[in-house]
Amino acid sequence: AGFQPSDIMVMLDTDPKTIPPTGANIKNALRTAVAACQDGDELFVHFSGHGTQVPVMEPDPDEPDHLDEAICPTDMNLLCDNDLVEIFAPLGQYPDIKLTFQADCCHSGTLLDMDNCEINGPKKGGPPAPLAVTPAGVFDARVDQGHRSLAFQDV
Repeated sequence: AGFQPSDIMVMLDTDPKTIPPTGANIKNALRTAVAACQDGDELFVHFSGHGTQVPVMEPDPDEPDHLDEAICPTDMNLLCDNDLVEIFAPLGQYPDIKLTFQADCCHSGTLLDMDNCEINGPKKGGPPAPLAVTPAGVFDARVDQGHRSLAFQDV
């Protein structure tokens, strides 16, 4: 199985043959991918770049530190955690869609504003992994009737 080359979109700021990874282009690509999903599909999103935190505009109970986490596209049109949650929210209507969002950037551990986080499976030869959020890693985010959870898995 796996992903077919025709199902893969790559955006690079170093290759003019690809779509540039601006804020608008990333949002458009994510929305298009989410809209195309059907039950049973897998959606894998990888971001490598800069991440930041910005002050929240309005009081937000999801942000006790009063900071939104964000990824920094090449044009600095930031995509905040709230933007990403809104973009991925329609996936919640499908019980069998698997979303893997991998972010290689600062402040990625709380980038999707998950309600909880768990790490599944012990490392080879070691004790079971503790419950924790790490700043970088592969995680499986599922949206289920308004409840968001995040499960890290060893790869």
